[in-house]
Amino acid sequence: MLFDSKAKADNFIAYNSEGIMEENGKAPVRSYYCELCGGYHVTSNPSVMAGEGMNHRDQMLVNKLDVYKKVTQDYLKFHDEMSRKIEKAKRQMYLGNIQDIISLADEFQIDSETLLALPIKTRSKCMTLRQRVEMYSDIASQMISILKLPREDIQRKIKFENPTRREELLAKMVNSSILIREYEEQFECIEQLMNDEKWEDANYILTILREKLADQKSPSVLKEITNNYQQKLDKISRCILEKKKSAKKEKLKEEKLNEELKSEKDIAAYKFAILTVIERIEKVKRTFEQNDLDACENELEIAEFLLDDFSFEDNNTKLLRNQIEMWKKKIAEGND
Repeated sequence: MLFDSKAKADNFIAYNSEGIMEENGKAPVRSYYCELCGGYHVTSNPSVMAGEGMNHRDQMLVNKLDVYKKVTQDYLKFHDEMSRKIEKAKRQMYLGNIQDIISLADEFQIDSETLLALPIKTRSKCMTLRQRVEMYSDIASQMISILKLPREDIQRKIKFENPTRREELLAKMVNSSILIREYEEQFECIEQLMNDEKWEDANYILTILREKLADQKSPSVLKEITNNYQQKLDKISRCILEKKKSAKKEKLKEEKLNEELKSEKDIAAYKFAILTVIERIEKVKRTFEQNDLDACENELEIAEFLLDDFSFEDNNTKLLRNQIEMWKKKIAEGND
């Protein structure tokens, strides 16, 4: 029985010991504080010294439990921190950056004495962490040598029959690194064409790259990177539209604005432009349903740029502008 105060334990003895004696042949004679329970018990042993000895035993056990608890808490903190670092290093390896895992392999050093002092279950988890670091570090070393090879030799190097998990990871990370390099090279090409004011050429490569990104079945770790590339493409697309718009305004200063669509070619271009804006607005609807408000804003900006290219206003353009304003309000409400 556990009492939350000495007075309650002593009262129990005073009022119940006689009945307990008649029933059991012995009865509680004193109360004592229990370290393990954090409260008071009663006992039929009259020896205070015996009680103190038991209290000392309990106190030693409590101390051991406190030490065990502290070691376990410290390890859990260490485990969480190392797990985050391992995942970060793994992500960087997919991008072709291996320095994080090399640094982590140097950092992850636990001497045998510390390791043996851990509880068995905790020690096992710690060993598992170290094995993960060693595995990724070994893959990183292989990536360094493979990525130095000519590209035509790389695929032969990472083609395995009945690959192990480590070999599968190596192949995925090497392919991912090559893919990232190709993306970066194409972005550099687009930027150079823009610097040279070759807007149509830049826009053509941008379109090809956008389709490639959309079709790419990237590892899950690269989904965020792919999304970032898509956003970067949207920014470049807006920049090209702005440059073209600026050039067009300069040209319009020297020419008289033609108010009417005169030829079939103009009508076809007008229809194509209207359909393009409609497609952008429909994409806004899809991305809004996916709760991607940043993508919605990007698409609306592009749609507005396309509408601003028109040199006149008619019922179609007015309707589309109303649709854009409606979606702007919805997105603003979503951001709120």
